Amino acid sequence: MSNWQQKVGELGSKVSEAVEQQKQRIAQSQEASALQKQLQALFNQKAGFYLELGRQVHSHARRGERLPEGITVPAGELRELDVHIFTLQKKLEALQESSMDRLCTSCQEPIGADDKFCGGCGARQSEPNPEPETVCAACSQDIPASAAFCHVCGAKVGQHAL
Repeated sequence: MSNWQQKVGELGSKVSEAVEQQKQRIAQSQEASALQKQLQALFNQKAGFYLELGRQVHSHARRGERLPEGITVPAGELRELDVHIFTLQKKLEALQESSMDRLCTSCQEPIGADDKFCGGCGARQSEPNPEPETVCAACSQDIPASAAFCHVCGAKVGQHAL
C-alpha cells in the first residue's frame, strides 16, 4: 500500500511542478506581450517623426526648392527612440531565451537555461563566452568591440550619428 501512496505522491509532485512551470510561462508570455506593445508604440512614434520629415522635404521638393536651413531633423528624438526600442528588444529577447531549454553538451538531453549541470548525465555545462564590448560615443549603448558601426544608432564606431 505504501508503494502505491508513494507513486501517487510522486505524481502529485510532478503535476504541481508542471503547474508551476506553466504559471511561469504564462507570466513570461504576459511580460513579453507588454514589451511588444511598448515596442509597437515606439515604432509608431518614430514613424510619425519620419512622416513629418517627409512632408517637409516633399513640400520643398514639389516646389522645386532646395531644402532650407530651417528644416529640422528630429535627430535627438529619433536616436532616443532607437535606443529605447533596442533596449526593449534586448529585454524581450532575454525573456524569450530564459524560457527556452537548452540541450546537454554531452548527452543531448533537455536542460534548463540556467542549469550548470545536466540532470541526466551530470556533465558540467559550459557558460557562453560573451564578446568584449565597448560603448558607442553617439548613443552610449554597449556594442561589440569588433563592430565598425553601432547596431543601435548606426554611427560609425568612434563618431557621432546624425
